[in-house]
Amino acid sequence: MIKLFRNIRKKLAAENKVPAYLRYAIGEIVLVVIGILIALQVNNWNETRIEQKRIKQYAKSLIQDLKNDIEMLKVSKFQAEKKFMYIDSLRQYVNITPYSNLSNTDLYVIAHDIMYRPYFWNRATLNELKNSGGLRYISNDSLQKKTGSL
Repeated sequence: MIKLFRNIRKKLAAENKVPAYLRYAIGEIVLVVIGILIALQVNNWNETRIEQKRIKQYAKSLIQDLKNDIEMLKVSKFQAEKKFMYIDSLRQYVNITPYSNLSNTDLYVIAHDIMYRPYFWNRATLNELKNSGGLRYISNDSLQKKTGSL
């Protein structure tokens, strides 16, 4: 096809038909512009598709982080209830036992919980959203302000 256009251009230039050559040149420019516009539109569609995929992935990650947080909060609640029972047992032990008979070992056994671990919120996805500029995907203004302050 390019060879065809080249031949037409050479023929028009050789025959010295300036108006026909100008029409041809304008037509070629229009075709190039249309091709560029089509390529830009395809690129925009592709960018939109990639962005939508990224938004879905962020949403899935946030949901998974929240599920993990809920499970860990259940563990933390159980630990807090167990700690409350330990403290109550310790209070009873201290109230019942004379001061001279209080044992460090007994106090340690009653008060210590080897399974206790502090809990920290899982903010990996939220931090990634902040660092990558992904917070722009959140359309709720008040939610955007809250996430920006975390």
